[in-house]
Amino acid sequence: MNKEYLKDAVERQRLDYQDSLQQLQRTMEEQENRSRRIYEESMQQLQRSMEEQEKQLTKLNDLLKRQNPPKDCVDIQRYGYNVSGVYEVYLDQARKFVKVYCDLESDNGGWLVFQHRQDGSVDFYRNWADYKAGFGDLTGEFWLGNDLLHAVTSQRHYTLRIDLEDFEGASRFAVYPNFAVSSESNHFRVSFGPYSGTAGFRRVIARYGVDGSVDFYRNWADYKAGFGDLTGEFWLGNDLLHAVTSQRHCTLRIDLADFEGASRFAVYQKFAVSSESDNFTVSFGAYSGNAEVACVSEHYEGGAERTEVSGFYTVDRQLS
Repeated sequence: MNKEYLKDAVERQRLDYQDSLQQLQRTMEEQENRSRRIYEESMQQLQRSMEEQEKQLTKLNDLLKRQNPPKDCVDIQRYGYNVSGVYEVYLDQARKFVKVYCDLESDNGGWLVFQHRQDGSVDFYRNWADYKAGFGDLTGEFWLGNDLLHAVTSQRHYTLRIDLEDFEGASRFAVYPNFAVSSESNHFRVSFGPYSGTAGFRRVIARYGVDGSVDFYRNWADYKAGFGDLTGEFWLGNDLLHAVTSQRHCTLRIDLADFEGASRFAVYQKFAVSSESDNFTVSFGAYSGNAEVACVSEHYEGGAERTEVSGFYTVDRQLS
């Protein structure tokens, strides 16, 4: 066997191996292309199937909404939505669909947001008509509107949740069950149950005087209804004070400050205001503080100390 023959044999084997390798590569590429086409076709088919299912689900939801429309964000959540945003709910009292913002993530979701403030972009120093109708943008800062709040809370029993967050990111919340807003004829009066949460101390300011801009020498009707501006000097109103103190045990705190900046305070437990039929009688318990206020105390059976002031009176309605 000569060298030329061996050389030719080796060359033929090399070429055969190269051909086999190229054939294998072409086969692998064809299989890869075929697999890619099958995968792409399968994904397209799956996408079409998902889109069709989505359409069917939307039709089903639309049908359910027409037959049993969502009345609030709890219903929105029951229809399968879980992303917070603007949705439509049907209000029986208003007999129409309205757009509301639903928080479907906080505290298990289902919250209808009626106020959102975050950056001061919307002026909340508004008149009665604005708060009645609502203002702002549901995707930013807004007030939903007292008419809608009354319509919503007239449908079912609701819970009020207030979320607070400062500029450092620290957050607090307050929860009140049995939340309701009455109609305009009843001045959109708010009612709610006992507090729970992390927001801390709760207070209602009944009277605020600072610069003498409001005349407090008023008649019975004025003190009954309230007067002044809640952002300035005011008296909340005896009817409201009776309503507030009738809901739970309240504490009265009186803060005093002179023009030199010196301040004093007085605290009375078990503060309550009776109804007009009882002349808005004020009652309260033991004093604490540094205002050095002297009161006449009466002792009742069981040793409980309670101070009671006789009925409320004004310039036009004196006690008999």
